[in-house]
Amino acid sequence: MRNRELTTGLILLSILLVVTFIGPYLPFIDTEFEEGRMRFYEGSGKFTKAPHPPSSEDWLGTDGDGRDMLSLIVVGAKDTLFFMIACTFIKYLLAIPLGLLASKGKGFTYFVLSTWNSVLSGIPLIFMALILFNMPLFTYTNERFLLIVFTVALLEIGKVGMVFQQLANSLSKKPYIDAAITIGSKQSYIMFGHYLPVLGPQILINFMMDLGRMALLIGQLGVFKVFIDFGIFPDGTPPLQNTGYNWGSLLGDTKNDILNATWIPLFPALAITYVIFTFNLLGEGLRKRWVKA
Repeated sequence: MRNRELTTGLILLSILLVVTFIGPYLPFIDTEFEEGRMRFYEGSGKFTKAPHPPSSEDWLGTDGDGRDMLSLIVVGAKDTLFFMIACTFIKYLLAIPLGLLASKGKGFTYFVLSTWNSVLSGIPLIFMALILFNMPLFTYTNERFLLIVFTVALLEIGKVGMVFQQLANSLSKKPYIDAAITIGSKQSYIMFGHYLPVLGPQILINFMMDLGRMALLIGQLGVFKVFIDFGIFPDGTPPLQNTGYNWGSLLGDTKNDILNATWIPLFPALAITYVIFTFNLLGEGLRKRWVKA
């Protein structure tokens, strides 16, 4: 209980997972997203036009097409988490081996990794994303989602790899590493038997923090109307239509309503903030748990 950050983070993560995997099956969640731009009220002769404000009928209101915002957020949680985890997992899957192979601070792997980091780390990720994801290669393809996932991962491999290169470099000076090399242990055994067990906690801490950063990137892309998923007409001509339900897409679709229907961009933004807060708390809690001050 002394580690309040970790405890709170686990509680928030549990709620997030329940919403993601159980939420779509709840009876009050509409997974068909039936549009209701106009609503007529029998007996009074009155009608209203979407977007409809929060009420007992629509707890979080509706968007401009009359779709329930609560349902959109619950259904979009899975796409949002999948994008975050996919980008971060691929990034670490490639960056950690490169960092370990470059642990000596010299050689070809170190040159590639340090150059990769020097070239890309000085440019904010959102700027690179805005430039690349609006190019025809990303726009007119049915594999847009996969291309974006791998590109986001590749853009940050140098940065993450250098973090673990420095950690591995400090470990390489430990006596037990020298002893393993002296007795002729294979490189793979040294990596999996000596480096990874020690670096494991730091890997998990950084992984959690980076999940929060990916959630922030989703929100930023949404604000700039850079959608992760597009619907493409058969002949490949514009206009392109957003087909995703991730929370960044909801922001991009509705940000123009911020003055007339504040609830539309507000709730996706709060959902993204919740995710960032959750994974930052988890990362800080794990750091407090494993890393000595």
